[in-house]
Amino acid sequence: MDGIKEQVEKIVVDWSEDVIQQMKERVPRASSQLFQSISPLIETTSQGLKLQLIMEEYWEDADLGVGKSDNPKADMPMMRKRISDWIDVKPELKAQIKAEGGDFISHKNSAVFLISRSILNHGTKQPPSFFFSEVLGDIPLNPPSDRRVQTSYPQGMGKWDELKEALAEAFRGGVVIELKE
Repeated sequence: MDGIKEQVEKIVVDWSEDVIQQMKERVPRASSQLFQSISPLIETTSQGLKLQLIMEEYWEDADLGVGKSDNPKADMPMMRKRISDWIDVKPELKAQIKAEGGDFISHKNSAVFLISRSILNHGTKQPPSFFFSEVLGDIPLNPPSDRRVQTSYPQGMGKWDELKEALAEAFRGGVVIELKE
């Protein structure tokens, strides 16, 4: 069974590299940090193999865009945390804030507040990129996304079905080989 697992891992890694490339081609303006964070996680469980596609938390904001808030005051704490986390993974933003001199934390907190307020009051300037949806809009999300229920988005290119078929083929071939041995 080890041969099958190695084959499955290779299929999944090749598939994810193809998916990431497809996403990059559709959205050249998206953060390279976001693309670098995308990685497959393959686990063997008692039910079989479990595949997770891991990426930065803000992927859905980049994909669907962020409109202005209906309740900016209530949404501010969540938005501030997300912007703070985003700044933490962006070395160029950290460098800009440090270049201001003085207390880094207070400058960062000011930047977080101003960016959050602007997004909550006006939304983001960029329209939805659909970098994820155009490629993987058909993939089942766990947990399901409330935003995707409320939003119209592209249903993907069939990449999820392509992966399932490649895995099914690997298992069919692997089972036959192991039965013969």
